[in-house]
Amino acid sequence: MWRLCRPHSEMCRQPLQEQISVPIGRLPTEHGTYIKPLLVQCAHAAVKSKECPYFRVRYEQITRRRGKKKAIIAVAHMLLNCIYHMISRNEEFNYDLYRIENAPRPKTAKKPELSKEEAIALLESLGAQVILPDAA
Repeated sequence: MWRLCRPHSEMCRQPLQEQISVPIGRLPTEHGTYIKPLLVQCAHAAVKSKECPYFRVRYEQITRRRGKKKAIIAVAHMLLNCIYHMISRNEEFNYDLYRIENAPRPKTAKKPELSKEEAIALLESLGAQVILPDAA
């Protein structure tokens, strides 16, 4: 589970002694009781947002694989990364980076629709003998 208050890539750049990030679930009570529920509530709002459907698409993809609770924590982690980079770079949220065209496409294996003739040809190529009933 992603519980750190800073993105992992940023933490890797600093020596271990200078890292001050703490897991969200283990912050002192005056901080930890507010941050995680706030992030989860923001994640729920982001998933329902129609302005930026990127988070909804990612939530649905993760939900299929991991479940709803882990998916909402993943969206909260993505929001935390967005907030961190917005603050560190002193810039506003850029909707163009999170457009639905940029969202990862789910891998769906659609079964092709076969016509009657194509199905017969496929069965015959596999060595089956096809006998059609007489149309009366």
